[in-house]
Amino acid sequence: MVLAAPETPPAQRTKTRTDWIGSLGLGAWLVCILIAISNGQAWGWWSSASFVGFLVAGIVLLLAWSVEQRLISYPLLDFRGMDKRQVISGYVAFMTVAAMASGLFILLPGLAETPGIFGYGLGDSVLKSSLTLMPILPAAFISSYIAKRMLHRVGPPSRARSRRRSLHHRVLLARFRPRPVLAALRWRRHIWHRGW
Repeated sequence: MVLAAPETPPAQRTKTRTDWIGSLGLGAWLVCILIAISNGQAWGWWSSASFVGFLVAGIVLLLAWSVEQRLISYPLLDFRGMDKRQVISGYVAFMTVAAMASGLFILLPGLAETPGIFGYGLGDSVLKSSLTLMPILPAAFISSYIAKRMLHRVGPPSRARSRRRSLHHRVLLARFRPRPVLAALRWRRHIWHRGW
């Protein structure tokens, strides 16, 4: 495949420099945070100076790394377009789906494999518990096909329609939900309608 791919013409090649400081910074904050998380239980979490030190060092390095990535010409991760409303909503949707899928793939087989003597497990084998996840694949294909057709037919929601829907949800939640939900909704509205 590499031999069959056409070579990029020299005029279209972009000359970039390798960001060695950004590469080291990325590795440093990831290692610090992962060491803190993986050894936190053995160290005693917040009662351990090692845990707190690695966690604080990782967070400080992450902040310094993100500032450095915004300032250089050829960053490893370009943050300049990530603060737009459309990009943030896409990332939030992706992270929500990824978190739900990870939880589903971990919790559902674990629940199915747990022996029934505990009062909540099904006692299935590994193979039988994995069969519970099989309908997800065709459902994903069908739902992506439906979503694509809906976007072509209806189109993405307009700003006015989004505001009407948001107002309708706020009125319903103000009547039936407690105050913390309203605070979260206000924060979501602030981010969404300010164009962050």
